[in-house]
Amino acid sequence: MRNTKPILKILALSAFIVPAAAVPLAFGKDSAGQYIDDTAITAKVKTSLMTDSQLKGSDISVETTKGAVRLRGTVAANGQKSEAVRDADKVAGVQSVTDMLVVQNNKRSHPYGSGSRSME
Repeated sequence: MRNTKPILKILALSAFIVPAAAVPLAFGKDSAGQYIDDTAITAKVKTSLMTDSQLKGSDISVETTKGAVRLRGTVAANGQKSEAVRDADKVAGVQSVTDMLVVQNNKRSHPYGSGSRSME
């Protein structure tokens, strides 16, 4: 069986870098170069998160502004939060990482409070 990780990385990077070249200053970035740098950092962080087996089942979005990465979304455990921050921090060009991740409670919450009550 072939190793698909390099293919995933190329697809993830190209999905963000190609459109970045067509959008110069539309998003209030300092320059088109900064926009492309931030887009490349975002793509690299997303690739790192997607290929980390410790982050299976997580739903993490990544935003980058001037090298500052913000992680948002849900993870299953506190360990996954730490892992996601470590993965993002290892990416070249990342200046800082802001963790806005939420640990998702696996228990279903009842809309009218916890516990069950009988209607006798």
